[in-house]
Amino acid sequence: MPTIRKTKITNNNEDTWMNASTYFENGDGTRYLFHFMPARHGGIYIIANETEVYRYHGNADIKFLCGNHNKYTEKAVLQLIQLAGYDEIWRDYL
Repeated sequence: MPTIRKTKITNNNEDTWMNASTYFENGDGTRYLFHFMPARHGGIYIIANETEVYRYHGNADIKFLCGNHNKYTEKAVLQLIQLAGYDEIWRDYL
């Protein structure tokens, strides 16, 4: 059973979600730590476990940018986005 735990840093900014980290366990025994921030020219940067960077543009459109590419982490990113409903939360940034 997937588990999502969000940790937010409060800073009086209306975009506090981008200063948040999310722990995600997708049910296969692996725990991930994700950080999110808007990309300058559209999309969302997703930093996974501080070793991989992806850019997400909505509708399962994810691109690996740099780091140690792992297909299981990429799958977990998409699972988290789907389970947490981030497409709706991020629609103004995609």
